[in-house]
Amino acid sequence: MILPPEERIRKQIRAYDQKAKKVLSIKAILAFILQECVFEFQGMARKEIEKCIGKTQISKVPVDQNTPLVQGVESEHGNQSDAYIRYDLLLYATVPGTKERIKLYINIEAQRTIPKAYPLLHRANVYVANGIAMQKGIEYTDSDYGKVKKCYSIWICMEAPDDTTAVNSYRFAESHIIGNHTAKVADYDLQTMVMIYLGKDHKASPMIELLWALFKSGIPTQELEEKLEDDFDIRLTKPQAKELNTMCNLGEGVYIRGRDKGLMDGRREGQKAGRRKGRKEGQKDTWIHSIRSLLLKGKVKTADEAIELLDIPQDARAKVLAGLAH
Repeated sequence: MILPPEERIRKQIRAYDQKAKKVLSIKAILAFILQECVFEFQGMARKEIEKCIGKTQISKVPVDQNTPLVQGVESEHGNQSDAYIRYDLLLYATVPGTKERIKLYINIEAQRTIPKAYPLLHRANVYVANGIAMQKGIEYTDSDYGKVKKCYSIWICMEAPDDTTAVNSYRFAESHIIGNHTAKVADYDLQTMVMIYLGKDHKASPMIELLWALFKSGIPTQELEEKLEDDFDIRLTKPQAKELNTMCNLGEGVYIRGRDKGLMDGRREGQKAGRRKGRKEGQKDTWIHSIRSLLLKGKVKTADEAIELLDIPQDARAKVLAGLAH
């Protein structure tokens, strides 16, 4: 069965996302993220941080095992046959430095676009809170709450507001309403959210530069492998290099290069040029790019809806749909 163009694009995006998670799970890459975003690792050498990273699970652990998917919301596998929304990456890390090794639950999410239906920080709150809740029966039982471990939820946003690179951290803080009693920070500092926004400043920090190279530069795989080794001292194994190569191939022309400006530029070019040069053959490529951009950003559900939105002339629609199939 031949899938509609928009479904094939979605299928390719889902495959890309899965490979991106596997690339992010490489310990040498995780070490850059933990060094800059996790307080307990700041100041540590990345090679030492790698030794502290435990098991990493990719799209396996449900965010809330008691809450199935809301109708109409896709799971990590892109359909509703899987009953739960799952964490992109969930890893466990221990931090040396005290008599007891501190265990951290760290969730890392790769967010392609910033949703308009709800504040992303609301979702991050849910993820980090469930990171606490899931520990019952694992880290503690009954009312032994002293064994609850700290949780981080780190979000890598490929789309940055106003294209501004930023890293923001949100955590509990004590405020004195009456009196000045002070609690131990470790007693309430158990949940932290970190938002990483990859904007135009791709050299804001070593972590930003690495994530930019991986997910936004669009450079060829071989060149990217060399850059990882030369600039970041990351030497990939053959299986890791294969995952990177597959991710780059899937992203080529579908996600990476058109991610930031695809929708805005595509609609502008499609609408303006479509009205002025509707029947010229060269316009077809612009319309195809515009339709793909609209589908990728979730602004339309089908190619036909995009065609109507872009007001493509009737006598050009068949050729545009045929071009989408290639």
